[in-house]
Amino acid sequence: MKHLGLLSLSTMNNWLTRLFGKSEEMQEEVAVSAQEAVVEEEIDPQLALNLMHSSDVNNLFYRWLIGQSEQSARPPVPEILGQKILQALEMTIKSEGGGGNLVPRVPAVIPQLLRSLRDENMSAGALSRQIAHDVVLVAEVIHEANSPFYRPAKPIHSLENAVLLLGQNGLRLLIARVAFRPIINLQVGHFTKQVAPHIWMQAELCADACNFLGPEMQADPFESFLSGLMQNVGTIVAFRMIDRGYTGKYLPDSDVYCFAFNQAVRHLSASIARAWDFPHNVVEAIEHLGELEHPVSQSALGRVLQMSDQISKLRILVDHGLLEEDEYFAKLGLNKQALRCLDVLKRRERNAA
Repeated sequence: MKHLGLLSLSTMNNWLTRLFGKSEEMQEEVAVSAQEAVVEEEIDPQLALNLMHSSDVNNLFYRWLIGQSEQSARPPVPEILGQKILQALEMTIKSEGGGGNLVPRVPAVIPQLLRSLRDENMSAGALSRQIAHDVVLVAEVIHEANSPFYRPAKPIHSLENAVLLLGQNGLRLLIARVAFRPIINLQVGHFTKQVAPHIWMQAELCADACNFLGPEMQADPFESFLSGLMQNVGTIVAFRMIDRGYTGKYLPDSDVYCFAFNQAVRHLSASIARAWDFPHNVVEAIEHLGELEHPVSQSALGRVLQMSDQISKLRILVDHGLLEEDEYFAKLGLNKQALRCLDVLKRRERNAA
């Protein structure tokens, strides 16, 4: 498949319209078979079992996102549609910018702040001086510090006091919300409006799980948090692309298609993270998420992201009545550490409600 070079938004729109608007056979077949992803090398049987059930979780989560988790009567979706969507994603990933031009770039102060938050010795005063460069961020920090979640004894008006109250973890999540809100708010189109809030919910839970599991699994807390937050941003871009060129009500949801779609959006997320100059380890962990046989996935960061992604999706699926908690947790072979994390996420959702 040819390298596209830089695609402008207008060029991308026209290309997507042509791609989805015609029913002609494509010149190049892009149907992806699940069998192609089977690892030829021998791997631990328990890992293979867990990976198989992880794929089940991913597929069910995708169907829940698009509102097709119920096996209700609906017209069959032409296979050619799935092929066109996967081709569109592949071409976007291979284009210059790798899809980063399809989402607003994070403000320059955000990466600087996140790097500062990596330093546990960074003072509240130094953080406050960096935050002061962005008036929107200043307002968000003070507003958050005065929210019912933190319940200050008296109203906080000082930026430095607000920073002290929130602490590093609170600031990380707040900064992430501010940075990624423009992406989530780009809810133009049927499917994007439907999936965006759910994707953000999972991103927050995954980042929280990474925060919880990272130190216990000897992974860098900063990189763990960023990986959890960033790993699903490609899904938003994918649905925006679908909405630009497709007006139907239903999307493909076969196991083979779900597997291929999840693979594609993972690579798209990594491509965007790379375009945004995120740490190399974060990009690599996202790109190889779910590939348990890959060396990156065997790293501490890779294992934290893999477990956190599954736990956050499980938390959502169980809480929405799509999975029986005890039965499926047993199938995945979750250890005590993972079960504790699930409980932490459950309490977090209750506090946020």
